[in-house]
Amino acid sequence: MEAQNSYRALMSIPGLSPLILAATLSRLAARMFGLTLVLFVLARFSSPALAGWLTFAAIAPGLLISPLPAHCSTGWVRQQRSGSI
Repeated sequence: MEAQNSYRALMSIPGLSPLILAATLSRLAARMFGLTLVLFVLARFSSPALAGWLTFAAIAPGLLISPLPAHCSTGWVRQQRSGSI
């Protein structure tokens, strides 16, 4: 039997549509947070430099931590392939 490689087949998976909607809204909310932060700081303090620094401060922890899960998952994949688990 030939597998169906189509969006219709993909969307027929139970629970996938709400998951895609939740992921889309989550990404939208994350982007809107950055925009809201910049607009708030500009309106309140009239300082583009402060807006930039606060936006950096909001993003920097994620940038510093993001290599860690990638490194951990790469090690896990290597262990799975070698069969040491």
